Amino acid sequence: MQIYFRPHINHQAETVFINEIVDHVLLQEPVCEIVYHNFPIPPEWLNSVVSRDDLIDALAADELLPANPRALCLEDLARCPDKIKVTPFPHRVSFDLVIVHGEEKYFFEFHEEPHRRLTVCRDSYVYAENGAEFVVQRRLQRLVRDVWRMQVAPNYTVVWFDWFAANGVREIPILKAGLREFYLPGNFSFSAFM
Repeated sequence: MQIYFRPHINHQAETVFINEIVDHVLLQEPVCEIVYHNFPIPPEWLNSVVSRDDLIDALAADELLPANPRALCLEDLARCPDKIKVTPFPHRVSFDLVIVHGEEKYFFEFHEEPHRRLTVCRDSYVYAENGAEFVVQRRLQRLVRDVWRMQVAPNYTVVWFDWFAANGVREIPILKAGLREFYLPGNFSFSAFM
């Protein structure tokens, strides 16, 4: 078994989450290789696109994301191609933690408040299928990447910061197949969003 993650000194809550997952796995599998790098994204995953129109529809229908940042995302989407690629560069997108167990891979993301509040507004990029860059605010880039991860990762778990604060990792079956999301009732979730 291998566990891939790149420590982020500035992301304290994410670091606590990753450490708890690693400790939980090591209790069950004491012989485990820890790899302090991001798991290499399969290049073919970068060909997967997010539908601009589906994202517009989901944002327009959503009632849990804040109204102003949601409207700014819709403005950015109006300038984007109908099929959005997250990046043509495999090293520019990652998962917070990946566990490789035999032939199976399990992908994890820890979502902090900015994923729900759409607060980061610095310039970032999304791409057309032909590789053309489109400048968007980071809030939209993050949203596109979050939706993309749900589309491409076969065994994908999203854990929201407030759910984790209330429950820890004991309630998360670590090596379980499928798409799973752990969030508190009444809050935004990607499971309901798309």
